[in-house]
Amino acid sequence: MMKLYIYYHNEQHTIYDVLIDLNNDKLVLFFHGVDRIIEYNNIKLEKTKYGTNLLYGNGISLLWKEVHGIIYSRWKEINLDFISLDVETATTGHMICQIGISIVADKKIVGSKSWLIKPRANRFDWQCAKVHKITEETTNSSPSFCQVWQEASNYLINTPIVAHNAANFDEIAIRKNLAFYHIDDSGLKPFIDTISLWGKRTSLEDLCVGFGWPVDGHHDAKWDAEMCAKIYLEYLAGNHPDWDVVAKNHLSKEGFKNHHSAEAIEKKKIGGDVLVKDLSNASPENNPFYNRKIVITGDFPLERKKIAQILKEYGADVNTSISKLTDFVLVGSAPGPSKMTKIAQLKAQGYEIRILNEEDFNRIINGIETENLDEYMIR
Repeated sequence: MMKLYIYYHNEQHTIYDVLIDLNNDKLVLFFHGVDRIIEYNNIKLEKTKYGTNLLYGNGISLLWKEVHGIIYSRWKEINLDFISLDVETATTGHMICQIGISIVADKKIVGSKSWLIKPRANRFDWQCAKVHKITEETTNSSPSFCQVWQEASNYLINTPIVAHNAANFDEIAIRKNLAFYHIDDSGLKPFIDTISLWGKRTSLEDLCVGFGWPVDGHHDAKWDAEMCAKIYLEYLAGNHPDWDVVAKNHLSKEGFKNHHSAEAIEKKKIGGDVLVKDLSNASPENNPFYNRKIVITGDFPLERKKIAQILKEYGADVNTSISKLTDFVLVGSAPGPSKMTKIAQLKAQGYEIRILNEEDFNRIINGIETENLDEYMIR
């Protein structure tokens, strides 16, 4: 009997072994010692000049990706429990740059996989890249979301999906990208969210620490998906994290933040040369910031000084106080109450002061050379 074994590996994980029985025209799936048979007609084997095995069925070439899809479309054959998922996003508008999944069958993680994705125009917002360290250089040669979805959908459509903070992030991001690329999401089931399994919202990192697991891979989509799967399996088994350890970890992070509060206040201050307007290297072409007075208030992932420096490079006149001459106010989280009151008073008097948020700022900075920004221009 002529047989061919193909071993499909994902880094350290063997997801499955495939035995192709060329005499009986069947695919036999060996899944961690449990064999399943998947019928497929007229399977033949051919060697290419590169030594690569190609499978042929019904006269049509089946590349390995397609065989992979055939097998994974038959989840019931391998006793699938669920897929855990995590996404990392390139922009505050939830454009995805990485998807990670873990496959759970018979109450065990049997494999994990991730895809890097090139977002639209390969655009990244700094606050997102700061979290996951994925940049334009990382994804420059990566496939688009549409291309990745052709493979990822084999895992995710009509499959139970688990994600941490799904309701506020992962599920929103997946469905938003599907809608953006006009891909039907009707086969995508509502996600199971693990963030409040034990009755209180707890971060992925805190739960990992509570179960005694290292957190050095946090914000890599595959790592986060694996941890999410482990958390959900612990929950299904009736276990819980060490809440004392969770509380200590949370308090230590808060203590670190408080310890650096004085430094944080100092970083918010803007002064020196950045407040001196300089138009010598800036162009007014499609540039809403050129020669416009701008005030920054509130908290941002990037230091205010750095934001002010970026604005200056685009010809903005950065100010520290709001006046009748102010054109734009860039507003982050927790903005100064007095500044917001001043804006309201001046607008009530008829002064045109434009409010920008982080997403507006990112769009303008990234779009000056690539898209029409007329809606932000002051005439």
